Amino acid sequence: MCEDITERKQAEEALANLNATLERQVNDRTKALRRSEERFRQFFDHAPNVTALKDHNGRYLYTNRRFNEVFRLAPGTALGRTDDELFSPEQAAQFQSHDQQVWTSCRGQEFEEITQQDDGPHTSIVVKFPVTDSAGQLSAIGIIATDVTERNRTQEALRESEARWQQFAESVSSAFWIADVAPEERQVLYVNSAFTFIWGIEREELYQDWSLWLDSIHPDDRLRVKVSHDRFIGGGASAVFHCEYRIVGRDGHIRWISDRRVRMAGWEHRIAGIAEDITHHKQQLALMAQTESIGKIGGWQFDFLTDRLWWSDETYRLHDTTPEVFSPTVETALNFFTPESRPIITEAWLHGVTLGQPWDLELELLTVQGRRIAVRATGQVDVLEGRAVRAYGTFQDITEDKVAEEALRQAHDDLERKVVERTAELQASQERYARATAIGKVGVWELDVLNGQYHGDANLKALFGYGTNELSTDPFAWLRLVHPDDQPIAMRNWELVQSGAAETSHYELRHIRKDSSIVWVTSERVPSEIRRDA
Repeated sequence: MCEDITERKQAEEALANLNATLERQVNDRTKALRRSEERFRQFFDHAPNVTALKDHNGRYLYTNRRFNEVFRLAPGTALGRTDDELFSPEQAAQFQSHDQQVWTSCRGQEFEEITQQDDGPHTSIVVKFPVTDSAGQLSAIGIIATDVTERNRTQEALRESEARWQQFAESVSSAFWIADVAPEERQVLYVNSAFTFIWGIEREELYQDWSLWLDSIHPDDRLRVKVSHDRFIGGGASAVFHCEYRIVGRDGHIRWISDRRVRMAGWEHRIAGIAEDITHHKQQLALMAQTESIGKIGGWQFDFLTDRLWWSDETYRLHDTTPEVFSPTVETALNFFTPESRPIITEAWLHGVTLGQPWDLELELLTVQGRRIAVRATGQVDVLEGRAVRAYGTFQDITEDKVAEEALRQAHDDLERKVVERTAELQASQERYARATAIGKVGVWELDVLNGQYHGDANLKALFGYGTNELSTDPFAWLRLVHPDDQPIAMRNWELVQSGAAETSHYELRHIRKDSSIVWVTSERVPSEIRRDA
């Protein structure tokens, strides 16, 4: 019996082909899955984040290389094990608590977890999310943890730095500000409280209107400052703004400002600046200049490091020159001194430089205009570690003092000469007087009314027969020499002269000599000086 099985054979062949195709497809899919799993593994193994998968029981299904590195585990150690088996109770409880929230909510969530590592606690931002199978059933939890410890430290350091900067900026007495100066708009971003103290403008006002700064500048200085600032804005990254100007406060008070600004690195149109109130400094300079001018005292300073000699305005005036036409050096400055003074100041300079000795000298110099003036030159050298670093001193025009001293000296010499001449004349006169009185038997007496003393010269005493050392200064002792009958005449004439009723008196009296003999004398009285006590 024969049976046609062609259709069966065809069906078997088709089934065999189908099985081969299915087997081939399975193999291909398996290889593809393995390749996918390998790519998955390589991707997560090379990722900087900690990644892992857990099943419903909390057992690890997968951990990447970073997981093992962070927790100091050998590869594969965590697989099939739970948090309780791998970590401390506290650590495990934290992980499990967050896992449970994901299981319960069936959605991904973000947590901040702290893990204890060899170098201390680390903070991580952890994303945990549900993983479903092909049937859409929740089968595992995926974990991706990013260590933000360094970022947090950096942010904390940045916050501390900003806090310190803010504290510093608010504590300084100088105005500090930051501004954007883009072509289309200029705006102040920050200004400290010192700005309000100096300008009298609230910082909120300046934030709203940049032009308040420019409007506050003194009208005589405004254009100069604006031109300088515009040049700074257009000058590129290396441009620097430094300007001194006056501002007029809202109270009308004028202040001097020293303003410096630079561009901030990394910002195309951002600048930072610091402005100081230098009003007191300017006032001191003005007072110094006035004092120098009045006292004709100029200052100077030499910097040995830069080899630069600086003169004050008054020093230039003393030399009859200006900074615009003359730049002093040590050599040219010494050449101003006269030939007689130059060796003296040169030696003083050398001793100052080598030995640190100060000097204070009175010398002469010739100005640019040829005037010969006398100056007091002082100097001091600062020596650091055996090396001269700075010298400074003063010049004072003492020409008028020297002229006055010379005039005083000449007057003193003239006075001394006249005193000598008058003394000689007086001595000659006294000698002539003594000879004349001796020859003419003339005596001289003087009554000191205030002190009650009577003085008679040697001729008068000899006229009455007494020696030079005899007779006291008691007026009544002399009155007793007058004859008793003539004493009323003497007293009356004395009273007339003493009271001022008569300027002079002239009368004749009898006197009793030492030997009791009687001598007639002519007496003439004149007031030599009238003195009154206070």
